[in-house]
Amino acid sequence: MRGPQIRRENGMRRGISQRSGAMNGCPCSLLFLIVLTGWASALDAAEPFFVRTPNSVSESPAYRVFGTVQPLVVSRDGIRIKAKRQPALKDSEQAAGPASTWIIGFEGANQDRVIEAFDRRRTRFTYLGGRAPGGRIEQSVWGGIRIRGLYPGVDLEIVIFGGRPVLRIVASKEVDLDRVRIRVEGEDIVGAGSEALILEGGVRLRVPPILVPAEYSDHIFPTHWPRISQSKEAPVSSVGDPAISTFLGGGDGDCGTGCATTVDSQGRIYIAGMTESVDFPTTSGAYLEAPPVNLDAFVARLASDGSAFEYVTLLGGALDDTARALAVDDAGCAVIAGNTTSDDFPTTPGAFDRTHSDTYYPDDAFITILNSEGTALLYSTFLGGDSTDLAKAIAIDSSGHIFVTGAALSGNFPTTAGAFDRSYNPPAPQGESDAFFAVLSPDGNGTSDLLYGTYIGSGADESASGLAVDTTGNAFISGTTSSTNFPTTSGAWDTTHNGNTDAFILKLSPGGNGTADLLWSSFLGHSGDESGTAVAIGPDGEPFVLGNTNSSSFPVTAGAFDSSLAGNYDLFVTRLTSDASALVYSTFIGGSDREYAGGLYLNTAGEVIACGGSRSGNFPTTYQNAYDQTLGGDEDAVFFVLDADGSSLLYSSFYGGSEEDFGYAVAPGPAGDAVIAGRTRSSDFPISPGAAQTVFGGGYCFGGQPCDDAFMMRISFPMIFADAFESGDLGAWSSAAP
Repeated sequence: MRGPQIRRENGMRRGISQRSGAMNGCPCSLLFLIVLTGWASALDAAEPFFVRTPNSVSESPAYRVFGTVQPLVVSRDGIRIKAKRQPALKDSEQAAGPASTWIIGFEGANQDRVIEAFDRRRTRFTYLGGRAPGGRIEQSVWGGIRIRGLYPGVDLEIVIFGGRPVLRIVASKEVDLDRVRIRVEGEDIVGAGSEALILEGGVRLRVPPILVPAEYSDHIFPTHWPRISQSKEAPVSSVGDPAISTFLGGGDGDCGTGCATTVDSQGRIYIAGMTESVDFPTTSGAYLEAPPVNLDAFVARLASDGSAFEYVTLLGGALDDTARALAVDDAGCAVIAGNTTSDDFPTTPGAFDRTHSDTYYPDDAFITILNSEGTALLYSTFLGGDSTDLAKAIAIDSSGHIFVTGAALSGNFPTTAGAFDRSYNPPAPQGESDAFFAVLSPDGNGTSDLLYGTYIGSGADESASGLAVDTTGNAFISGTTSSTNFPTTSGAWDTTHNGNTDAFILKLSPGGNGTADLLWSSFLGHSGDESGTAVAIGPDGEPFVLGNTNSSSFPVTAGAFDSSLAGNYDLFVTRLTSDASALVYSTFIGGSDREYAGGLYLNTAGEVIACGGSRSGNFPTTYQNAYDQTLGGDEDAVFFVLDADGSSLLYSSFYGGSEEDFGYAVAPGPAGDAVIAGRTRSSDFPISPGAAQTVFGGGYCFGGQPCDDAFMMRISFPMIFADAFESGDLGAWSSAAP
C-alpha cells in the first residue's frame, strides 16, 4: 500500500488572500495577557500551546499556536504559516528577510470535516483591546488541534513535539493512505530540502514534520515530506533528541582510537571497535565471550528499538587486536577490518593468508566476516607483509567483494599483477607508510581470493582513511600525504603539494591496467596541515571529502558556509566535480579551539551528514533546532547537516556530557535518521530510557582520567526525500499525480 505522494503545480502566491476569515490570526491591534491559575499552569505555559483566534466563527473556529518561532494558524481549511526568512545561524551577519506566508492543505478532503481542540490546559488566555467585546476575550488553552474526518477513516492532529508543531495522522492500518494528498500554496516555492520548503534565492522555510507511529512503518508515510519516526514502545523524543542512545563498555577502555558503525535493512545498528575491559558485556553464545587478554576487537549488533544487544562478541588472539572499519551485507553478516599483533588471530580454512607475517613491526591487517547471529566466523584472513599494516576503511559490493584501504609499512605487502603500483615507496629505514588498496573475494580459494592489491604513495608518508566504491567498482580514496611527489593526474584540481601534510582524494579502478588504473588524483590543502578523513560519492560521481585543516588559506569557494579558519584546526567539507578538475564548493566548519573529523555520508538531496568532535564552545550550532548548543566538557561529539550547495547548516548540535566525547562514524538509518558511533568518558552522556546499557561502565585509566565507553546513538530528525524540482518552476506544489 503506497503512502501520500507529492507533486508540483504551477502558479505562485496563489490562494493566500482569498481564504476565509477563519484562517485569519488575531488582529495586530490586539494585546494579549496570559492569566495563570497556579504553579501547574505556569509549567503548562512554558510549552507552546494553541488558542482560538478571537475573530473566528464558532461553526468553523481557527486556532493559533503561541510559544514557537513561526506563527501558525489552524482551521478546517488547512494550516497557515507565516515566517521571516531567517539566516541559518544565530550569529550570522545575514539579515532576516521579509515575512513569507504559505498554506498547507489537503486535496480531496471531506467537505464535512470538523475542527476541534483537545488536551485542555489549566492555563487561561485573555485577549485585551481592539474590537473584543467589553475589551477582553477569554479563551481556553489547548495542547493540540484535531481535524476530524479529514478523509474517511483519517484524522489529522497538530500537536507540540520537541517544542514545535508537528502533524500526526490518525488512522487504522486498513485505511488506504493513497488518498492523503498534501498541497502547499505559498510564496516563491521552488523545491524542497531537509526540514523545509525552498524559496526563490535558496531561502529555507521550515514546515511541520509528520510524526510517524511505528504501526505505519510499512507505509511510505508520506513521500517527500519531513518525518519523525516514533517507536511504538518508546516515549516520543524531540527533534534532534537521541531516539536511541546506549553505552557499550566495561570498567576499562573501550572504543580506543576509533569505532565504526553501520545499519542493516532492518534498522539494526552495528558497532566495532577495541576493548581492554575484562568485564566487557559479551552475550551468551557469541563467537568469543572470554575476557580479553590484552586488547581485543569487538563487534556488536543493537536491536532496532535500542532495547537490547542481539549479540556482542570479542574477536582476537593473545595479543592486541583492533577493529577500525565495518560493513554489513544483505544477509546481516558483519564484515570487519582492522589490525592485529596476534599470531593466533582466528582465520578460516581457505582464507587468503592464515599466517601472521610479523617481524620487528608486529601488526597485520585483518578482514573477518561474522555470521548473522554473531556466533561463528564465515571468513577471516590476515592481509599484510613483514612490517606494520593497518586496515582503516572498508566497503562491500553486491557480489560480496570486499574493498579495503589503509596504511602499509611492509615492503612486501601483497600486490597483484597489473596493479597501479607494486613497489613500496618510502625510503629505508622503514618507519613511513604508503597507502594501500586491496580487493578480496572471500571464496576460500587461498591466494586467489586477492583480486587486486596496490600501494599508493611516493617518497614520504601516506595513509588512507576514507573509502567509497561506486556501482562500477571504482574506489574513491581519501587520506593524508607528506610526499611532494604523491601521484596526481593532469587536469586535477591541485597537482602541487602545498604544506607539511596535504589531504588527497583519488579515484582508482582495480582493472589491472598499471598506472592507467589511477583515473584521477588531487591534493587538497595549503600551507599548513590537512588530513582527508572520510569520503562519499554523489549521484553524479562527485567526491565529497571531510577532513581537518589548520591552513588559514585552505581553498574555499564563494558563498561557502564559512570562508575563514576559526581556530587551531577546523573541519573542512569539500565537494569536487566528477573529474576532480574543480571545486563545486569548499568550506570550513569550526569554532575558536579545535575540531576533529569523524565520518560522513550523503542523503538523497545531496546534503552532507557528518560527525566528529569539537573543543570549541562556539562551534556553529543551529539555534532553531539544535539538541544542545552548549559544549558540555573539554570535548563533545558534534553532528551536522550541510546543505547541498555548501552554503548553510541545516542542523548542527553538540552531543555529550561533562567529560570528553567524540563521534567517530556516522551511517544512514532506514527512515532518514542518522546513526553515530563514538567514545565517551561522560557518565552523564545522553542515554535514552530503556536502552540496552544505561549505566556508564568505564572506571579510571592512566592519569586518573575516566576510561572510555563506546556509545551508539540514533538521531531522528526530519528529512525530505524530494522529487526533482526545476528551479524556474515557481509556485504551489501538491500530492496529486502530475
